[in-house]
Amino acid sequence: MPPNGQHYSSVGALKDAFVEVGGECSTYNEGNSVTLAAESATCGEDTVLSIYSSSSDKDQVVANLKQFSDMIGLNILVGENWIVNNKNVASLQPELGGTLVTREAKK
Repeated sequence: MPPNGQHYSSVGALKDAFVEVGGECSTYNEGNSVTLAAESATCGEDTVLSIYSSSSDKDQVVANLKQFSDMIGLNILVGENWIVNNKNVASLQPELGGTLVTREAKK
């Protein structure tokens, strides 16, 4: 697997890979609510999956999330054209690939 993981053609394909490596997805809702994402969905209460048409869109979303990370914390896995936002994402990285970006919320 490439270091940034696979390239996913749909958020559904990302969801399938997420579940295959142990991610929880009790309820799946493809709401496409993530700004700049080509497609996005939620899995359960605490996971957001998104895929992007360009690296610049993906990078902008990561930069936006970092701006708020002091308040809300940050646990994302960033791949070639995708982001998985989930508090347990570090445990999925060895099989899903991607770059782990984390920051604790300041109290």
